Amino acid sequence: MLLLYIVGALVVLLGIISVVYDPRRRGKNLPPVYAPLPILGAMVEFSKNPITCVQNVSKKYGDIFTLHNLGFNMTYLIGPAAHEVFFKATDEELSTREAYKFVIPVFGKGLVYDSPTSVMYEQLRMVKSGLQLQQLRKNAILMEQEARGFIANWGNSGEVDLLDQMNRLTILTASRCLLGPEIRENPKVASEFAALYHDLEGGLNPLAFFYPNFPLPAHFRRDRARIQIQKLFESIIKARRSRTGEKLEDMLQNLLDSQYKTGEALPDHAVVGILLGLLFAGQHTSGITATWTAFFLCSNPQYIKELLEEQEQIKKEFGETITFDSQEVGYAGELC
Repeated sequence: MLLLYIVGALVVLLGIISVVYDPRRRGKNLPPVYAPLPILGAMVEFSKNPITCVQNVSKKYGDIFTLHNLGFNMTYLIGPAAHEVFFKATDEELSTREAYKFVIPVFGKGLVYDSPTSVMYEQLRMVKSGLQLQQLRKNAILMEQEARGFIANWGNSGEVDLLDQMNRLTILTASRCLLGPEIRENPKVASEFAALYHDLEGGLNPLAFFYPNFPLPAHFRRDRARIQIQKLFESIIKARRSRTGEKLEDMLQNLLDSQYKTGEALPDHAVVGILLGLLFAGQHTSGITATWTAFFLCSNPQYIKELLEEQEQIKKEFGETITFDSQEVGYAGELC
């Protein structure tokens, strides 16, 4: 009987909330709101397939609309005209910090989007100093080595999942260029890091966007992986800091040598957090770009011959080795 009273009270409470707090009761100058369910809003549809949900709502409301999801309002700007408004907006008008709170458990507190704007800019400056042209020239050669070795394992027949494979490849290249040889060149450590990185990625799901600390198994694995990655790097960072000979030239060392304007060095947890942020930022966009490039080439084989001919001309000028200056576009013949 007590359970029935509790359930009845909750139903009444939710009913009152849904009437008092209706996200669709907005000012006339604000975008229309899509909230098909009380309290939950569009959460059910959005969780099942975010892209399909947004596309369907866009067909109904146009280029600018708001999705209400479990207490959160998410406004979308779709199409060239709406995109122009988005990209021209200032930090005071649109805050990236609000949108990226879900990555705080991955990167760490006080880092990047969880830091004051002035501190975030200083951290971005540290990253930028490690991406100078001289370093990119060296990284291009490392990327070629990783790509050739990775694609060679595909064999001469069969099928691969392009998105999965391109994501794996970009993780390898990013690890080689950013994390240092201690991670990539030790098979055991590389395998351990890859598994931990996978668990970190699993923590970036639709629910985490709204409630990053909601008690989900995926979030528990994410948090455990972040702790283990920190431990994995502790011995590497300690060895690097005590190194007396010639220093290695990679992003890890660049961050170890970086300082804030106050002269304060980055603590170890911040070095690891910024490295992870950089790895996530570069890996996903590069993986998706490589996937679409390979997909369109394989779908339009008539262009591959022209592409290979262009590469041969470039090799005549720069040699067989892929370099930053040669601006090679990939391994089209091997991909398809």
